[in-house]
Amino acid sequence: MPTPDTATVLPATLVLIAMGFTGAREEGLLTSLGVDITSRGNIVHDADWATTVDGVFTAGDCARGQSLIVWAIAEGRSCAASVDEHLMGVTSLPRPVRPGEKPVTV
Repeated sequence: MPTPDTATVLPATLVLIAMGFTGAREEGLLTSLGVDITSRGNIVHDADWATTVDGVFTAGDCARGQSLIVWAIAEGRSCAASVDEHLMGVTSLPRPVRPGEKPVTV
């Protein structure tokens, strides 16, 4: 629940939100953006981490579901490469993982 009179508006060109949680809250930002959500509560995305809304990308828990921080880091880096490519037309950033990859077990 928001605390009254604590909202702050900051101008931004790019916003990255990183937080661990058990599922995306559909109300608020996701509803206003209009991104699609799976039946398990994860944000729908393609092989380049792009959501169903042009220019909106996702990675980590809200895309995969609750998982390890190392997956969120790897997915965040891969997603950053996709955002870079979307904005610049090309990227040289690494893509350590692809959507849907399973953890390597030893």
